[in-house]
Amino acid sequence: MIDSNIKIENNKIWWKTPGHVSFEEYDINYAHYSALNNTGNGWSFCGNEKIDRVYIGTNTNEFKIYSWDPLNSKNTKLLDTYQDFDFNSPFILFTGHAGGGTSIVVKFLRYLGVHFGDDCGNINIRKPMESSSFRVWWNLLYYPHSIEDLRKSFKSILGSYNYKKNKINAVKVVAEEPSNRALIVGNVIPNLKVVGIVKSASNKTSTTSEGKKFNLKSPESVLLTQLVQVEGNSVFHLNWDKFFTDYQYCNKFLDYIGVEKNFLNQEELNKFNEKIGFDPGYLTKL
Repeated sequence: MIDSNIKIENNKIWWKTPGHVSFEEYDINYAHYSALNNTGNGWSFCGNEKIDRVYIGTNTNEFKIYSWDPLNSKNTKLLDTYQDFDFNSPFILFTGHAGGGTSIVVKFLRYLGVHFGDDCGNINIRKPMESSSFRVWWNLLYYPHSIEDLRKSFKSILGSYNYKKNKINAVKVVAEEPSNRALIVGNVIPNLKVVGIVKSASNKTSTTSEGKKFNLKSPESVLLTQLVQVEGNSVFHLNWDKFFTDYQYCNKFLDYIGVEKNFLNQEELNKFNEKIGFDPGYLTKL
């Protein structure tokens, strides 16, 4: 049970209130089935045998994470994911448009030691590199709750992310339309830094559905999503092209988020880009 509104039986999730569920393969940060239930009726199920983690949240601000056995529901266990948190601590939110090159930025920074969550997949995956626990919490920020209640629910899932005081802690989430969710997170975490990743379409044909949609959207609608809304928080609108092609600009951004690494010249940056698998074909089309 999560609360009186949701019941789990034989690995089926029965809904009596709106919420979000994501059936995932933990190591590769892949959601085999993810859905927002807006009606609060019916049930959710995914029979993929590779699923080993399930993230559930409701519009009542309740969140639970399960170690999942799709073959034997008796082995499915609720995880203790509570972690205490000082809300004056530093934290960085990266966001941008879905299909807009956010994952390769995260991979770049993970190679430099930035922590994006224990639940964002191994460093060798291509995408999405998003903390699964934070993503479910983020997806339900549309429902109105007090800052105090949001802080309680944030701590209830933070153990899955695993905030590390000796690291630069960050998360990455994306959207397909403008929203005020980054603004809400900034109210929850006052010292939050926000990075809006700004990228235009490229000439290269994308291999992902998100990338294909991104290339078809009007530049104006994409930019409105990338220029994230904040109130009082520090924000850096990261020019995606310059980040990978201008070592001085890259260093400026690394200084902003607190990474001690500085590239000595463009050649060093180019070699690093090659190391992480950056494809220059995705640079802005002319």
